[in-house]
Amino acid sequence: MARQRIVDKGHVVSKAFIKDTMLKKSKSFGIYKDGTTRKKVKILDTSIQTVSGESFCLSWSSVAAKTGQAIANEAKEKLGHVLLGFHSYVRNEIKVLYESSENKHPVTTLLKDASDLLGPVGDHRGVGSQWEAFCMEKNLKSVIKPYKDNRFNGLFEVAAQVFHHHDDFLRILTALNSLNAKQARLTKAFKNSKSILILECLGVLFHKVTRPFWSLVITKSTNYHSLSTRFQDMVCSLQKSVDDPNFLFEPNSFSCLEFSTSSVETKEKLPNTRRPDMKEILCKMCNAILATCKVQLADFLEGGLYGTQDGVQDLGKTAPLTNLVCEGNFRHLNAYQKRRPNSSLNHHSSVMLLKQTRKRMRERFISVPEKEKVGLWKKARRDGSQLRKKHRAQDREAILHFLRSMHAEGMNVKILYNLQ
Repeated sequence: MARQRIVDKGHVVSKAFIKDTMLKKSKSFGIYKDGTTRKKVKILDTSIQTVSGESFCLSWSSVAAKTGQAIANEAKEKLGHVLLGFHSYVRNEIKVLYESSENKHPVTTLLKDASDLLGPVGDHRGVGSQWEAFCMEKNLKSVIKPYKDNRFNGLFEVAAQVFHHHDDFLRILTALNSLNAKQARLTKAFKNSKSILILECLGVLFHKVTRPFWSLVITKSTNYHSLSTRFQDMVCSLQKSVDDPNFLFEPNSFSCLEFSTSSVETKEKLPNTRRPDMKEILCKMCNAILATCKVQLADFLEGGLYGTQDGVQDLGKTAPLTNLVCEGNFRHLNAYQKRRPNSSLNHHSSVMLLKQTRKRMRERFISVPEKEKVGLWKKARRDGSQLRKKHRAQDREAILHFLRSMHAEGMNVKILYNLQ
């Protein structure tokens, strides 16, 4: 218990240091909030980032519901999730395309199989080792990444990477003496012309639309003041691409977005002009992305909240466009919970705060007058325990809400510990 009181004091002192030192030096700062689920309990992350790019995780707290108003009212619109919307809408169009195809192998499964067999984190029955040896022999650079459905830009990026290597992948698989079910399924998919055509179209959209969009929203110089006109131009370009897919291949078709020099390798084998067999697929995919923009970027289009410069005049230049800061913090939370699974979120938040500020806080306190130090420690003793009680009450309420919802669904719930 004595150690916990020390951690509670550190929680208060760290927040005071961030407020009185780091934020006072910065002209403005952005507030980030995002939610996730751990052991069926919804967790809200609150972070800040200064103009200089320094970020601080302030707390992890339990909330009663993620999809309800608990997080929806706390978190602002995050443009990174628009890419997940692109993924979802385009994936639905791909399923429609496969309804009339002889090969019922969805492209998402193809990408997952290719990533598992030949990606950097998978070595299934030695195929990964053979792929590395093949790359070394041919002096090739493997660009394939792990595929996950919930990764920003994952569908389009990995599709471009798999298309870039698909001939070499097929050569590796056909050279195997025997194939298991996954290898046979992937080999059949690579031999299907429609699957390869869909990969090619996804690769074109990755380099022309989704990768530039991602580069735009993660650029530090980008803010809400410059987005309304860019997104309106992007929607116009998408509409032109739906009407005539040849527009996609024009040099400045999406000049409103930020083009990145990364992922250039996967662009080498993609076509520079549209072939006739690509028209239907590109039209459907562009229409799906356009529908996503009209729904998720409605505030930036004409008539929306940020549709004009007047609509964003009250937003600071550090108003957050993405929630990547929170995503990084959740990675730390995973490590903390794995190391100390029974500790509270208040404890993990306190440890995170101390790790972020301990060196600069120690240097700062050397020059603090003794009277101010005494006052700060008194405040830390008084507020630390109160803050811990408040956070534990939130945790109990979140767990009770989950148990009540299970009971309402007719499940047999046994409470194994005292929540009071």
